[in-house]
Formats: sequence, C-alpha cells, structure tokens
Amino acid sequence: MYYKYRSLSNLQFALDILVNKRLYAAEFTKLNDPMEGLFTYGEGSVPDWIADALYHQKRTLRILSLCEQPDNMLMWSYYSEGHRGFVVGGDIADDNVKAVSVRYVKNFDIGDIRRADIAQAILSRKHEFWKHEREHRVFVMEGGEPFIPFKIRELIFGVEADSEMRKLLSAIAKKFNPGVKVKTISTSDLNTGAGRFRA
Repeated sequence: MYYKYRSLSNLQFALDILVNKRLYAAEFTKLNDPMEGLFTYGEGSVPDWIADALYHQKRTLRILSLCEQPDNMLMWSYYSEGHRGFVVGGDIADDNVKAVSVRYVKNFDIGDIRRADIAQAILSRKHEFWKHEREHRVFVMEGGEPFIPFKIRELIFGVEADSEMRKLLSAIAKKFNPGVKVKTISTSDLNTGAGRFRA
C-alpha cells in the first residue's frame, strides 16, 4: 500500500481525491526539491545540446510522489499543513503504471547517458538528505491524463485536523469509497525516527 500526504487548505483538491479516486501527477519543475532532476556526467561537463535534450525529455514526464508509511512525523509537517491535513492510503488502480522506488544518493552522476530511460532514471534519484521520506514515484507522459487512478483504502487525519472537516470528509470518503478505514492519527502513533512518543 502507498500513502499520499495532503493539505486541507484547498477543499477542492481534497474532494477530488476522495470523490474521483485519483491523485495528481505534477511536472518535475513543480516539486519542492530545488535539486530535482539535476545530474552530473563523469569528470567533464555535458555539452549544452545534450543537457537541453535531457531537460526536454524530463519535461515529457509527470510524477506522482507516494510514501510507504503513514506515520512519518516530518512528512505530516511538510505536506499535510503541519498535521492539519490528511493522508490517503491505497493502491494504484491502473495496471499500465508502476511505482518506482526512489534511490537516495550522495552524487548525481548519471553514468550511461545513452540509456533509453535516462530521464526517468534521473528523476528517480534524490539526495540522501531526503531518505527519511521513503518515496516511490509513478511516471506518466506529459500531454496525457495528469491523474493516476487510486483505490483508497485508508483515510487518516492529522492530530491537528479540524473536527468538523474530519466529519464532513469522513462521510464523503465512506460514500464514494466503500470499505475505507477512517481514523485520526495520535501523537503516540507518529514515527519520529527515534522511537515513538509515550505519554
């Protein structure tokens, strides 16, 4: 199962996930890591025409970022509006796309530049500073449908989520996603990377 952390600041986006059962895939230039898509090549520099070609090749891809855990305290802080948002857990509902595990690296050397999947290989790596995110990525082509069908199995609200919003979205989630499990995470359930809190 994969998880997506989301904010509740834009209700339309939250409803789109729960009602239409899909997640949005963004261009790599819209992601939050300023080093996204960077690479190095051996000892020298890559000629400008190759760098330009690779940039345009990367722009042909859209990325859906997912996580393998719903209890990551930093992820709640980064992507769920400081624990006021939610997480959806479930499975990719399109057999034509697969999730790729992100490789966390110290350097961005791309090795064999002639690889057919070089753009995806570049965009499947992040600096090791981000390894706590335990990210998986789904790639789809630009120009096609920017949404990935997603079977929602869990809806988890943050510890600071508004109670009325929780009630509303819980009812909507259950109506459009039969069998979905709904809960609010507690501080004792949050994984800090150094053990869990105890009261």
